[in-house]
Amino acid sequence: MNPHPDLLAVARRVVWFKPAHETLRNEVFFLNHAMTFGDASDVALIRKHFDDDALRNALRNAHAGVFDPRSWAYWHTILGMSPVPAMPARRIPGAENPAVFRDGLSIRGRIGADSK
Repeated sequence: MNPHPDLLAVARRVVWFKPAHETLRNEVFFLNHAMTFGDASDVALIRKHFDDDALRNALRNAHAGVFDPRSWAYWHTILGMSPVPAMPARRIPGAENPAVFRDGLSIRGRIGADSK
């Protein structure tokens, strides 16, 4: 597959820590980052190349820790996916009672706060 040069440019901007070709191999990963970190021109490009069903799929299968609350709510609203569900959360594997982290909060309070 030869990705469109415009998409390669978006991939370079929104996922700076991986090669653009590698980023574009995982559609959900790429769209999650573009939907969160893309500017207006990036969003216009992804809307040109991906239909609403692809964007909905990216939300349904979103990676934990990518979306911020504002982008999460925006895209669910724009794509008619109401009510807006809770954002995906990271879980600590192997923990007896895994803590769930969202925006620097655990189920026990702020990260690093005394939980006694």
